Amino acid sequence: MSLAFSPDSGLLAVASNGGAVWILDAATREPLRSLRSHAGRVQAVAFDTTGTWLASAGDDGTVRLWDPTNGQELHTLQGHQSTVRGVAFSPNSQQLASAGDDGTVRLWDPTNGQELHTLQLHQDLVLGVAFSPDGHQLATAGSDRTVRLWDPTNGQGLHTLQGHSSWVWGVAFSPDGQQLASVGNDGTVRLWNPTNGQQLHTLRGHAGWGVVFSPDGQQLASADNDGTVRLWNPTNGQPLHTLQGHQDAVRGVAFSPDRQQLASAGDDGTVRLWDPRQGTWVATLIPLTEGWAVLAPDGRYKLEGVAGGELWWVAGLCRFEPGELDPYIPSIRHLPADAPVLPPST
Repeated sequence: MSLAFSPDSGLLAVASNGGAVWILDAATREPLRSLRSHAGRVQAVAFDTTGTWLASAGDDGTVRLWDPTNGQELHTLQGHQSTVRGVAFSPNSQQLASAGDDGTVRLWDPTNGQELHTLQLHQDLVLGVAFSPDGHQLATAGSDRTVRLWDPTNGQGLHTLQGHSSWVWGVAFSPDGQQLASVGNDGTVRLWNPTNGQQLHTLRGHAGWGVVFSPDGQQLASADNDGTVRLWNPTNGQPLHTLQGHQDAVRGVAFSPDRQQLASAGDDGTVRLWDPRQGTWVATLIPLTEGWAVLAPDGRYKLEGVAGGELWWVAGLCRFEPGELDPYIPSIRHLPADAPVLPPST
């Protein structure tokens, strides 16, 4: 699963294994719309910096552009010969980059869906992609154990960063553009100087799938195979928090632009929301057949859709449908669909 916040922190886009992209209200967690067009798993989602476009990429080898406000599909970008693993918009929203299992990185014009450049230096799958904050560099991660830096204006390679001993799954620039983070299956997160390609720090003990800087650059989050999310100090490479809760590998992480939330998506089929300042769990989002369930640590919950057969309260050896125990256990409270999940104090 992949996920992304809109630039105003108002929307949360979540990719699903079933070919849909869900758009949720980031405050209430209320599902607003479902975007269905991909054939197969959706691997990645990304908003542009204006919130005008949402890009999604999937196992069907396509990149699709949507209007996130109404769910209208605007363009279908075809060119990759296999699964597309990552998408990223340039800071000025004039380019969209996609990374694929066919070993290519493709640059597109999002206004008309035309391909601008095809970048071919990776020796195998390209698994992650990110633009620098100034838009002058593009970073890609590959199964060939390298991170590559490109000039997105002409598609020329600038640097090849070597150090990982296994597949590199994700890359992210710091907000000031002074650092580039990469995460790999070799159990490390590595920090680089993107100007000269020199390695700055090696953060050990995390075999991960995704990495992202906080909007203020004070934290770095990485997603791990062991079901945890780790928060690091990118200045000195020291760990800050280990967030535990997922029951399987964590595939994606995203900070909200207002710095109030960190979202993680796992192979256990859930999205977890955290307070990155305290390192505490805020809520769990569980996809249902048609809709979502939201569970908060204090017993508050909300349902949108049909939960029968998928979600129960369990007491002793007895199983109860959602709502059955509400009159008897005061700590369990059903929330209206438009109610915020976060406590008023946050």
